[in-house]
This record gives sequence, structure tokens and C-alpha cells, in this order.
Amino acid sequence: VLTGLGNRRFFAEDLHRALAVSRQKLCPLAVIFLDIDDFKIVNDTLGHGIGDQLLCFVADCLREVAAETENASGEVTVHRLGGDEFAMILPELDEWDAVQQCAEAILRTLATTTHFKGFEVQVSASVGIATWPDEGLDVDSLLNGCDTAMYHAKVQGRGQYHFYNPAKKEVSERRLRIESGLRRAVDQDELEVVYQPKVAPATGAVVGFEALLRWRD
Repeated sequence: VLTGLGNRRFFAEDLHRALAVSRQKLCPLAVIFLDIDDFKIVNDTLGHGIGDQLLCFVADCLREVAAETENASGEVTVHRLGGDEFAMILPELDEWDAVQQCAEAILRTLATTTHFKGFEVQVSASVGIATWPDEGLDVDSLLNGCDTAMYHAKVQGRGQYHFYNPAKKEVSERRLRIESGLRRAVDQDELEVVYQPKVAPATGAVVGFEALLRWRD
């Protein structure tokens, strides 16, 4: 209701339809996820009213980019999945360059200092991209690919886009396993602190220590 965009359910329906057309016509498509960098800070410091204005601003920017992209694609649809998460579907692509150009256009259009009721807000977003049939053959694979790509875009810093790479998924899964293992290690008292001396080479005197946390896994 706030942005006038389709919600998560409409997005899923549109993506199912777009995939069906792609399979029938054997033409590629792309899904672009993005969320607004530091949106929670805007909400917490400037209030939800300003946050809502920012969401509407981003929605308008995405509509503008979608209209420009349709020259190299079928009808591009824009959705707000919830919170500060948005998605675009680029169906029936004529050329792969259009996906990268769309991502760059999103970041360029958003990268502006905007004023909301006297407050100055620097807008940027992190963008994750997955494509069919290269990175996913079904809806779930595409969505997981977008999520993984967007995570790595965030790691790179503000205002970045990232294409899904299966190798990146392995990195994410390894990180998740380590995080889960560390939580268990805390509960089971598997961590211990040891101290490593720092020695002055000229005199052999101990001048300090490094504290190390070892995990007895």
C-alpha cells in the first residue's frame, strides 16, 4: 500500500509466470534483489515517517530504471518484498549486458543526497543478482542465489552489486557452519585464552603479550 508495488506474493507469482515463458521460449531472465543500506539507522534516528518517504523514493527510482530497461527486456516488474527489500524481474532478455546496465542504473539513480522534511539522507543500496538458466533452474534456486549475492555485495561495502557465484555460496555455508559451531563451543566451554609473549629481539626481554582465543574443537 505504501509504495504501490506488488508484495512478496505477487513477486512469486510474477516470477513463476516469467520462468514458464522463459522455458517455453528458451530465453534468459534475471532477478535483482536489493535492500537499502543503513535503513534501520534512518528509521531509528529520523523516525518511521522519514523511513516511509525513503521507501517511496526508492520505489520511484526502481520504476524509472525498469522503464528504461524494458528496451532490452520484456516487461520489467518491480516489487517490495517487505521492510527495505525490493526485487525486480527482467524477463525475456535480449542481451546479458542489460542486467549489468540495470544494476548500475539502480545504484546511479539511488546514489544521491535527498532531503526529507529538512533532513539530508545519503541513499545507497546493496544489490544481488541471479539469472536463469545459469544460476538457478527454479524459483527457490534463484531466490537463494539472489540472497547470497546480495550478502556478498554488502560485504564489499555500500552501493555495490554482485552476481551470484556458486563458489560464494560455499563460502557462506562455511561461515554459517563456523558460526553455529562457535555458539556450541561457548555453551560447551570449548574456548580457552592463552597468552603469547612479545619479545624484544635485541635484549630478549618480554615486552608484552598477545591474548589468543583457542577453540578446542
